Order: sequence, then C-alpha cells, then structure tokens
Amino acid sequence: MNYLINKKNNLRQVSDKVPGSSKYMNILDDLLELFYQKDTAIVVDANLEKSRLEQTLNNHENRNFRLYIGISNRTEPLEVIWSLLHEYGHLLQRPPTDLEQTDGTPEKYEREKDAWRKAEDKFTEYSALCTYFDNFQAYREFSESSYKPK
Repeated sequence: MNYLINKKNNLRQVSDKVPGSSKYMNILDDLLELFYQKDTAIVVDANLEKSRLEQTLNNHENRNFRLYIGISNRTEPLEVIWSLLHEYGHLLQRPPTDLEQTDGTPEKYEREKDAWRKAEDKFTEYSALCTYFDNFQAYREFSESSYKPK
C-alpha cells in the first residue's frame, strides 16, 4: 500500500503550502483516492499555478495518468478542490482526439466543458461544499473562458 504513503505526503504538501486547506482534508483525501483508484501517479507541484491531468506517453490502451496538482499562488483552498474536481472530470472521459488536445479548437472547448459538467456532478456529492456553489461556478466560468475557440 505504497500509495497510502504517497497520498499522505501529497496531502501534507497541500496542507503546508495552501493556507486554510486543512479544513478540507477529508474532501482532498477522498478526491486523491479517486485518482489513486485509477492508478494515477500524483505530483504536488509548488511551481504550477494550475492542476493538470496527463495520460502517460504511448499508453493509450490502459489509460495510465499523471496528475499534477498546482499549488503555486493558491491562497484559496477551494480553488485546489475545484481544479481537482475538474481533473476528475477528465479522468472519466475517453482518450482525447487530436483536435480535443489542440488549444483554441471548438473540440477542446467542448471537452473542457464536459469535464466541468462531470466535476459539478461530483461536487454535489459533498454536502460540506454546497454553500460554496457560487464560488465553484465562478471558478468554472473563468476556467472555461480560457478555452473558448479563437
């Protein structure tokens, strides 16, 4: 159960670097568990501002993933949760097409919106977050706008 040690270390890194995140450790723990259940390698990166989920190179058959949790300049712990929910949405999707991976395409934009819909579905499972739905929506809208086709 090496992943349990890794998960504990990942949670500690988030807690150490993101003020106020300890309040949400149960939710963060649950979200990380969802990724570990899919054999995702997780890296907490203090130099990244955004989180991202990557499929490991040349591995389209069994869908191994690597999750980078960006914690640079994160002053609001809910932003970490929102970004993890979004990346979880991607985890549920089929492998992307070339156009879905290309910035500025309608296909990429639709894929991102779909990941946010899946994130919202998961969001509703956490009663402790319900009062923050407006905050979630604002973060979602800001994020989606960065993917609008050019």
